[in-house]
Amino acid sequence: MLDFADPDFGGAEQQAIIAEWHERRRAGRKPLVDEGEFICDFHRNRERSSLFLQLRGPLLIAAHWHNSGLDNHEIVHGVSDQHRRQVDYLQRAGEGAGFEVKREVALATRVRSDAVIYGSKVQMGVEVQRSGLTAAAAKARTTKARHAGVEPVWFSDSRSDPRWLGYVPGVRMNPEVPWDTLPGQRSVTIVSGVRVLVPKQCQDIRNGQCPKRRYGCNDWHPDHEPRRNTFADDLAELIPAGELVPMAFRTFSGRAQVLIFSEKDRALYESMVGPTANVQARQSTLDPVRERDRAECVANVGRFVQAPRCEEHGIFLVDLVPGRPYCRFCHQRDMNAKGLANYPDPRQQVWDHHSWF
Repeated sequence: MLDFADPDFGGAEQQAIIAEWHERRRAGRKPLVDEGEFICDFHRNRERSSLFLQLRGPLLIAAHWHNSGLDNHEIVHGVSDQHRRQVDYLQRAGEGAGFEVKREVALATRVRSDAVIYGSKVQMGVEVQRSGLTAAAAKARTTKARHAGVEPVWFSDSRSDPRWLGYVPGVRMNPEVPWDTLPGQRSVTIVSGVRVLVPKQCQDIRNGQCPKRRYGCNDWHPDHEPRRNTFADDLAELIPAGELVPMAFRTFSGRAQVLIFSEKDRALYESMVGPTANVQARQSTLDPVRERDRAECVANVGRFVQAPRCEEHGIFLVDLVPGRPYCRFCHQRDMNAKGLANYPDPRQQVWDHHSWF
């Protein structure tokens, strides 16, 4: 099992496999990886679960083969210089506010934070995300971090809102800021994700769909607008201090948007609609720091396995059904021996894997 969230991929034997791949690359072997050699642990039950490896600057990427139907999923090892500087920026802000900050913290619930700011009220996890992480993957990692006692906050510098924004506590930073060097203090503004609560009369809410009356009522409802002049530095200071908090803001349709408000705005919101703004999981008794834990396979953090070879034919075994790896040539030969001369390639079959249990 190769763990891309671990610096040595999970151990000396795993690191040796990557070293062998680098040697192949230096020798100019093409292809560098045979299809079927590496299997994505997360998609191991899919028909084409293979991965190939490639270098993108300082990053080692395990990606699905094209036309596999899974080629939007990549597993990344290492961080870019821009990613590292964004973590540096937030670490500097947290330490400037008087808090202890630790990098690359492995949580007891099998996720790893880029950094944790140990605040007076909240242990804030820093999650810098520069890839196309899905909302589902971000929510899964957020829930696990909360169960370890850490409230993760996600940061992106993309030019459009990332897919996870509004589903997990997170912000989009000013995309015009260059990260080829570390920016100065209080130079990176927040363009979305942090809001100010604004009570409005029902008829003044644009495109509002009143939950009480079809054509509106005379009551006041909570609305929100951007919090102006907010810097990424403010989040590293005010969230650990409990002055800014993630909150589930419910629209008239009932959908909850996870946004960041002041603690006063949260109290006002709950006084208007009831105590429904909580997004945090119950605090765990687990130690939030545990060395050398493994991260599960979600989008850019994950595992994959090197498939075994058939001793007779030398090709990699296919594991379409969990726990049943086989060689397609051996499989066809066995079926033909039973009189099934036209038995098709097993990789083209649609297997009901539940029937094997």
